[in-house]
Amino acid sequence: MCTAGTAEAQPPSSVLIDAAIGSGYDSNPAQSRDGPGLFFADVVLNLAGPINQRVSGLDWRLDAWYQDYEGPDDIGRVAATGIWQTRLERISGTLAVSTEAVLYRDEIIPTDSRNEVAVRARFDRILTPRLDLMSFSELRWLDYLDPAYPWEGRPGPGRTGHSRAGTSGGAHSVTPSEWRGGVKHREDWLATLGLEGLWHLSGDASGALALSCARNRSSIDPDGYDACSFDLSLRVMPVPGWQARIGAGRYRTDYERTGSGFRRQDTGYALGASLQWSAGPGEFLCELRWIENQSDLEVKAFQQTVTRCGLVWHF
Repeated sequence: MCTAGTAEAQPPSSVLIDAAIGSGYDSNPAQSRDGPGLFFADVVLNLAGPINQRVSGLDWRLDAWYQDYEGPDDIGRVAATGIWQTRLERISGTLAVSTEAVLYRDEIIPTDSRNEVAVRARFDRILTPRLDLMSFSELRWLDYLDPAYPWEGRPGPGRTGHSRAGTSGGAHSVTPSEWRGGVKHREDWLATLGLEGLWHLSGDASGALALSCARNRSSIDPDGYDACSFDLSLRVMPVPGWQARIGAGRYRTDYERTGSGFRRQDTGYALGASLQWSAGPGEFLCELRWIENQSDLEVKAFQQTVTRCGLVWHF
């Protein structure tokens, strides 16, 4: 397009949109020892685009999802992110720095509902034609809406659905008579470091290994923890249009000592598999996830299996 005078022609703003709908069954959405299984339906929406067409490397992103479980139990999350990224020529890598604001609401475990603010740095580098390396660091502030006793909410460094942002607990593990601190406002500072390697085995197969460690400081002392996780995955494309993934992981969470000297430790294992079929701008996806959490507190041990199938569109 050409214009007269001093006005400059600008291309239309390009916004990438991914939308998905799905349904499935979660055997233990509360991640508790005796939590009931529930069917659910969900909606996912992801938007991304440049902040300013004239300035390269400045982008924005909006991610939202909503899970509607049987009955009145629903979970929703909205995250808005600003991203700055640049290419580093001397060390042949890409550096990205981002800030994120999150609203998370949970009717199954109301004490998990919170607001979050995070700052994150990520560095990607191509080491060889077959090996990519990604490292990241993150500092996240989690401000919980409801006062709580220790270990309310879901256990561990957060491995539930799309949220994956530090929570801890299940049903009450420390009763009011055992916990002298009383019900308190919970505010966490979660610092995370991670490293991931992606190995391109061939044109239609790749493997990934990820390691991460986190330190959580909480206003409720026993909710502070150190956690490390390790994940291994394999992706293959057996025929054009089809993609299969399998993965396995392990994590360990060491909580702070209580006033009586008790120290809780959780160890978890995860398995996952998915099958995806792509046709033009649309995709059909089925996935299965299994988690087992073992804990020094018997009431915190649980198993969870989630099956889900859905459709994805790219605009």
